[in-house]
Amino acid sequence: MKISNKQILIILISVVVIFSVYAYFVRALTVQHITGFITIKDDKTSTFDANWFETKSVKAVLHVPIGYTDGTVTVCGYGFPSGVNAKADITKDGKIDYIDLHLIGIAYGCDSGQSACWNTPFSVEECYFIYSNGVFKDPNRDCKIDSSDVNIVASCYGTNPSQPASSACESSTCCKADVNNDGKVDLLDYALVARYSGSYADLYKNYVNLKYKDADINGDGKVNLQDYMGAALLYGQKADQPNCITYAPTKLSEGKILVDATMPGLYYVAVGYTADIA
Repeated sequence: MKISNKQILIILISVVVIFSVYAYFVRALTVQHITGFITIKDDKTSTFDANWFETKSVKAVLHVPIGYTDGTVTVCGYGFPSGVNAKADITKDGKIDYIDLHLIGIAYGCDSGQSACWNTPFSVEECYFIYSNGVFKDPNRDCKIDSSDVNIVASCYGTNPSQPASSACESSTCCKADVNNDGKVDLLDYALVARYSGSYADLYKNYVNLKYKDADINGDGKVNLQDYMGAALLYGQKADQPNCITYAPTKLSEGKILVDATMPGLYYVAVGYTADIA
């Protein structure tokens, strides 16, 4: 039986179609759906970063598997719980603690009508030693605990210095001997300096970038008891409440995406992606 040209063409077309369908299903069965998750920034600062709450940016070109089909960028900034006045965190280190109260004490009495103090930067240099969940200061302020500090505490033992968190304290030897600032020089102060004798400061801070007006946490134009009590009532609060957003990254080319993230208090950026790889 003779096969016509038309029949040959139909056969060829059928073979091509069958082969194409076969190839499609074979490929479909061999495609791998790859998912991944990449953290490109994770640097929450726990202590003494004066820039903690400033707006930070992360811009990076990320290499992902060829076949990228979908993905999201997760950006998280952290802040204080609702109702907490973040201005009480004068040092902007993510927590309201003794050091914030201490700075309010130094600026106490200053108001916006006194240009000599309102825009004056804090220039004190502080040394702190960590114990338990708190910090204590070095009696002679040389950032090392040694026998001279032990002697200072011993000579002032039993006294009750006033204004432990004020600038006046800096001119009083026995006030500085009250290393945990509880208003008295007692066995705990002695035990702390004796325990840490020979140690250098765990934490150090020069507050030159902060001004007296930063201690006006309620914004009434003066630093007074209301500011001190406002911070004291928030003592121990931490900026640990997450505020996260997600968005689709920009695809630059095959296997490359752009991550461009900006957020106040930024410390966490991650990218999740999906790619189909044959």
